[in-house]
Amino acid sequence: MKRLVPVLAGGLFLAALAAAPAQAATGALNIDGAFYQNPSGCLAFGNATIPTAIANNTDAVATVYSSTNCSGTQMGTVPPGGKGTYEAGSVQVS
Repeated sequence: MKRLVPVLAGGLFLAALAAAPAQAATGALNIDGAFYQNPSGCLAFGNATIPTAIANNTDAVATVYSSTNCSGTQMGTVPPGGKGTYEAGSVQVS
């Protein structure tokens, strides 16, 4: 029983972290000329076969994915203040 208590406490802590609400990034994310102010979560932007320019003027990392639901292949990351062009379908801001 002594071993079970720390394991349960650790599991509850991880569950609390997972349930914490996501914070919006501060700043603007520019995706092919469309500006998203204080973005949060997954942003779908269309056709994964067309090069898409992303400029990250937020305080958070933008992770670029091949599919439109922030899944599939991770195509790259755009750090705060960075930019890049990707053939992708969505970006996750975190």
